[in-house]
Amino acid sequence: MTAIPTVGGNNGSWGTVLNDYLQTEHTSTGTHGLATGLVTDVVNTVADAGATKTIPAPTVAGINYLTLTATCTLTFPTAVAGQSFTLVLKQGGSGSYTITWPASIVKWDGGVAPTLTTTVGAIDILGFMCVDGTNWFGFVSGQNMS
Repeated sequence: MTAIPTVGGNNGSWGTVLNDYLQTEHTSTGTHGLATGLVTDVVNTVADAGATKTIPAPTVAGINYLTLTATCTLTFPTAVAGQSFTLVLKQGGSGSYTITWPASIVKWDGGVAPTLTTTVGAIDILGFMCVDGTNWFGFVSGQNMS
């Protein structure tokens, strides 16, 4: 009977592949590593979003923290079923900035985009997920976070 490989042990083609996975997702004792692998996401911080901003694919950054310094037109990545990303929008400068959403691929509850909090320093958090390979379904996670 073949022994089950252990983290850091067993060599050879199948053992190496399995250990690479185990060492990415688990500690040397075999417990799940909460600060590694899929648990921790990349944050894309943009201090000055400007008048136009392209959001990177979720495979590049799953969280995008944008400081609005002007009314901004966003371009979203190609929608891929099973992917999602978060936008954290902070009102910078003098505030009162709005977003022009990519209407052809973003779907909102009731067909209406949310009204952003426009007070200077206000933070709104929005989530987007794709289930059909065509559209980003948007929802509010929090508004006027302080």
